[in-house]
Amino acid sequence: MKRHPSKRHGFATFMIWFAMSWAARAQREIPPAFGPHVNLKPADFAGAKSYRSSDRIVGTYYFYWYDAPSKAHIIDGDGTDALTTHPPTLEGLSWKSAVWHRRQLEDMMAAGIDVVLPVFWGAPSEQSAKAHLHWSYEEQWLKLLRRPVKFVMVETWNEWHEGTDVAESREYGRRYIDLTRKYSALFKQGWRPPWPKGFYSDAKAVTITLGATNRGAGLRQIENEDGVTTPAEFGGRPARAAKSAPGQGRYVYFAVDDSFKASEATAFKVEVEFFDVAPGRLSIEFDGSDESAPLSGAYTRAPESVNLAGTKSWRKATFTLNDTKFTNAQNRGADFRLVVETPEFGVGKVTLGR
Repeated sequence: MKRHPSKRHGFATFMIWFAMSWAARAQREIPPAFGPHVNLKPADFAGAKSYRSSDRIVGTYYFYWYDAPSKAHIIDGDGTDALTTHPPTLEGLSWKSAVWHRRQLEDMMAAGIDVVLPVFWGAPSEQSAKAHLHWSYEEQWLKLLRRPVKFVMVETWNEWHEGTDVAESREYGRRYIDLTRKYSALFKQGWRPPWPKGFYSDAKAVTITLGATNRGAGLRQIENEDGVTTPAEFGGRPARAAKSAPGQGRYVYFAVDDSFKASEATAFKVEVEFFDVAPGRLSIEFDGSDESAPLSGAYTRAPESVNLAGTKSWRKATFTLNDTKFTNAQNRGADFRLVVETPEFGVGKVTLGR
């Protein structure tokens, strides 16, 4: 193989120049930012109003990086459309335009938004493979209005790439600005929507039988990263086996049909039919009212726990759930979960009764 001294010399020269340039840049003082609203002092905030812990606040994520003249974040590198939904017009749309920013901020105010986080990607728990949420926007607001929260973030204001926007768009006009205004006002009023009447409104209990195909009657099992189950058979009976992922716990999640919650009852009993495979412990965490529990009570612990002895037999256990909220506040919208502290466990049936 022939060597090319001149190319090697050129590369070395470039690297030396790059290192010297970088060192000079690192030593150079960063110039101050432009404008009057920088390097603020305490006196600049005199008389400014702030929120109280009792206030209900609505925020959103603002994506400002669009630039129509250069097509940045509007057209992909291959020339295709980068957006799922689109701004009503590209005229004047640019992160460099104060007029465009002002219009967006005024629309946020019209939508009842109090706080904006520019180009904030959101918490890991807020990421979803089903990013396009327009179809369920009102449903999500109704679920949130039942929860005892003081702060809600709208995901997002104008992420037109993913179609999670509520800003004015070509496809939806100002529909989602108006809806956000409607529900943010209800949220700030503390309004709590009633549970819908339905098939299980007058039922004494709801249940689910688990197996390769679950058979639910008012209860639904939910899979999650820390709540993975697989079809199994224990003692000749179909069931679901609880699995654990690395660094995760071992749980089995359940959601209660909304119509069963319509009675406004807050005291329930849960009966669990399980196969006792190995020594350990079984308990339940539910969406309740214990403010000391994680997420303002979303994982309230039932008073009972059951010791597992590895009897290799089917058993039943009953748990008491008092002061429940059942607002789908647990992972994936669950209302309660089995806490499985044993290396192997099978569950065959769960019944929730008033």
